[in-house]
Amino acid sequence: MSVIHKFGLVRLLLLLALPLLMLLLNACAAVSGAPAPITTTLLTDTSITLSAASVKAGDVVFRITNTSMMELHELVVIKTDLSADQLIPDASGRLDESTLTSMGEEGDITMHQSVDLPLKLAPGRYLLICNLPGHYQAGMHTVFTVTP
Repeated sequence: MSVIHKFGLVRLLLLLALPLLMLLLNACAAVSGAPAPITTTLLTDTSITLSAASVKAGDVVFRITNTSMMELHELVVIKTDLSADQLIPDASGRLDESTLTSMGEEGDITMHQSVDLPLKLAPGRYLLICNLPGHYQAGMHTVFTVTP
């Protein structure tokens, strides 16, 4: 029995065309200049790690994953020149976001959930934080730089 008879002509064509289609889609993404997402991991309730500490200005996507076994998290992107120790949480253990320049946020990220946060960012210094009570104080913040 020939391959064409075993799989059918349509299946064979699809099987052959799929790798070419994937190459074409990857080439289109590369040509469009779309940046790769910044992998953003909310680790064990005490830190935020990034796959890159800086990017060029423009469209940025933070691909956020909460790796916590028990905690809900959020990610807030704040534009600031202040260092983390200059921002003092209130009595509830949160920063007052109304006094900060928030560029966007993704809240209520459950355990083992991944979400994307697309933003358009201008050059500058940013602080990425989890602003749930006590999380900022526990070390859930990191600096991120956007270059011209």
